[in-house]
Amino acid sequence: MSETILQDLLTHRPLGFEAPYGHGPDERFPRHPQSGEVVSLGLTVPLDREPGQIYCLWRLNGEVQPPLPMHKMGLAPRQASPFLAVSPLNEVATATPTGPANDATLAEVTRKEDAQQLCWEASFGPFAYGDRVEYTFSTQPDAGPILSYEYGFGIRSWQPLELVSDAEGQLFLCYQGKTLLKLAANISGENTFKLHFERTGLDAAPDLAPLGEVSVVAPGSHLTLSGQSGLTLSGAGGEEVLKSAPGLFEGLLTAEGGLETLRLNFSEASHDFYGLGERFDHLNQRGLSPDIRVYEQYKDQGDRTYFPISFGLSPDGFGLFLDTSAYARFYLPQDGPLSCQVELPGDTLDLYLFSGEPKEVLAAFTDLTGKPALPPDWIYTLWVSGNEWNSQKRVMEVVDRSAAAGIPVGVVVIEAWADETTFYVFNDATYTPADPARPPRLADFTLPANGHWPDPKGMIDELHRRGIKLILWQIPVLKSFEEVEQSMLERAQAGQKPQLDSLEQHRLDTAYAIEQGFVVLNADGTPYKNPGIWFNGAYILDVTNPAARAWWMSKRAYLIEELGVDGFKTDGGEHLWGNDLRFSDGRRGSELINAFPRLYTQMYYDALQANGHTGVTFSRAGFTGSQNAPCHWAGDENSTFAAFRHSIVAGLSAGLSGIPFWGWDIGGFSGPVPTSELFLRATAMAVFCPIMQYHSEYNAFRPPLRDRTPWNIAEQNGTPWLVEAFAKLARLREELIPYVAEAGRHAAATGEPVMRALILDWPRDPECRTIEDQYMLGSRYLVAPVVYEGAEARDVYLPKGHWRDYWDGPEGEILAGERWLTDYPAPLHDKPVLVFERVY
Repeated sequence: MSETILQDLLTHRPLGFEAPYGHGPDERFPRHPQSGEVVSLGLTVPLDREPGQIYCLWRLNGEVQPPLPMHKMGLAPRQASPFLAVSPLNEVATATPTGPANDATLAEVTRKEDAQQLCWEASFGPFAYGDRVEYTFSTQPDAGPILSYEYGFGIRSWQPLELVSDAEGQLFLCYQGKTLLKLAANISGENTFKLHFERTGLDAAPDLAPLGEVSVVAPGSHLTLSGQSGLTLSGAGGEEVLKSAPGLFEGLLTAEGGLETLRLNFSEASHDFYGLGERFDHLNQRGLSPDIRVYEQYKDQGDRTYFPISFGLSPDGFGLFLDTSAYARFYLPQDGPLSCQVELPGDTLDLYLFSGEPKEVLAAFTDLTGKPALPPDWIYTLWVSGNEWNSQKRVMEVVDRSAAAGIPVGVVVIEAWADETTFYVFNDATYTPADPARPPRLADFTLPANGHWPDPKGMIDELHRRGIKLILWQIPVLKSFEEVEQSMLERAQAGQKPQLDSLEQHRLDTAYAIEQGFVVLNADGTPYKNPGIWFNGAYILDVTNPAARAWWMSKRAYLIEELGVDGFKTDGGEHLWGNDLRFSDGRRGSELINAFPRLYTQMYYDALQANGHTGVTFSRAGFTGSQNAPCHWAGDENSTFAAFRHSIVAGLSAGLSGIPFWGWDIGGFSGPVPTSELFLRATAMAVFCPIMQYHSEYNAFRPPLRDRTPWNIAEQNGTPWLVEAFAKLARLREELIPYVAEAGRHAAATGEPVMRALILDWPRDPECRTIEDQYMLGSRYLVAPVVYEGAEARDVYLPKGHWRDYWDGPEGEILAGERWLTDYPAPLHDKPVLVFERVY
């Protein structure tokens, strides 16, 4: 091929940003092709430098193939983003999220006269396992000027792995005589087995033979592995609870024969299956294929989640836990075998199998990953928050008006407190930029009397005097200078004084962090910049580096030690894209994308505990082990009844995954204020929820205000009765705090959730397996929220036992369980949520 390279004429990034749920117009798709797949190649060229026809010149297994003419597909903006929507050639191109619907405020529109890219595409294949393809791009079919470097890929394939043993009884997984993994099966608890997989580094081991059968017997269960029949897990009574399909193990092999991903075909039958982290789509994941990938999906989460956990359980008597932070996916067909596949970025993998009822399985899982840390009882009070509460005056107005309305506030969360640059200095503060290695102190800052936060220490002291705790917002990034300078310009245009002190301090901090190796790196050693829409271009703190963690928290120590802040809203954490990112502890992005939010929030939680506080974090994203740093909320949701229903599912699935101290934004936080009906129904449900909080999204202070304060919603909807109705429910919550706190102590001791899906207590009841809008709060109260607009009644299922309508009081009728109550009355003003107390 020609030596002439004109790379600046086009962009082709085979892996793009490695966005998990889509691909850009300049990527290869699939990025890592498998046998039988057609491969498309995308590239972009500046519209003003279009070279005419473009060809893909390629070789298959070293043999030159006929050139592929590329086809014009449309226009896209010239923007470094994984969210590129390709527009038809006669339309303006926009950069907008390509997944489920997103709010229009996230879309950037590129004008026609702005720099545009013309998108080209060609497809070829399918190919066979082991094939090797090299390609480049040219303006002519016989080479001519070469427009790109040479790229290539090998074809991967799923292949069956044979379970064999050697003369010493050691187990191996092999493909065509080559040993890929060594396998050991051990007892890990009364009802728990561990399968430990380890790369062998051997081409072959001597004296291998198909495995006959090996059994491992624990006090409460029995595991059998066989070369012929695969895996069988039995319960304490000897009954089979899990029996694998033929071909227990499969491997995704690279073209060179290396093992990249392991698939385990666990069951020859389908099973109801729950957990797997915070899931918004369905409580029972049967019929779905959820993946384990931390991801920021702004609203309308669907099958995506901020908070995956590679653990699930079945009421059929078993549970599974992949002890890895690598990407994984579970396949749970409605009628077919249960399986999962997991990438193997490292040398080892541990898989745990549990037998027993859901409570027993959840207890065994949290024995391994840690029982939930017990937060202080004040988390069960009412939390109030609004993204536009950007001043001391505004915060105290909300607190005072709440008190006047008889609304008992227990926690205030302030998001808009900081300078939007360093995120550890109060807005409006003036100071002399200091050595970035030096921890700031309160005395370093001058806070203007007429500014946003004239006396934060006095404000916090006053809140504490009233019995109210304070939580401040945080994010684990060093904001890009482009974004900082843009916000400075916007302040100046609005007649506000730009915070030049913060800009200079941020420059010093960022340079120091890069110099000290405190940020995540690309594979080539350059600092990684966040490609996502939110905090685009930001550097990400390397939370695996102890020195980086200590430096980061030293910048915030004065907030705890001098101001007495009670916790941090640890937002974000979903900023890593790229399997080859580098971290100081030697791990790569493939091992940290999921683990990052847990390490980040744990850093803040540990700092709070180290200072003798009983503070908490309040986190959106998480992963296995995040129960060790409570608390959590469901993330961004619309103000709709549909989002209300999905939030309940999210809370119940989180609870079945070991995350008990959970809440959500009452009635949703985004868009116009909720209807008074939705807000009251959602508030009533939140009374019977671990954490009760309202919050609202930033809307640039455009009228009408979108605050979720009850009086703002009442005023906008013309429903003055709402304020007292809300106050009444908030006071009811105060009465319930001792009960909810006791349920929290039980959760911390056992791993069981506070907000309990019905299958936890009634796993063999087929009705309980299908219900995802009822739950138990602790052991006493059955909660059935009204989740459809205009409904004044709903069907309620009473599980086994005897029940009494909570609102009817101690003289109410005793109702027998194991039956449905059809169209049970739930008038909005009398029974905003249906609750039944278990009598005996």
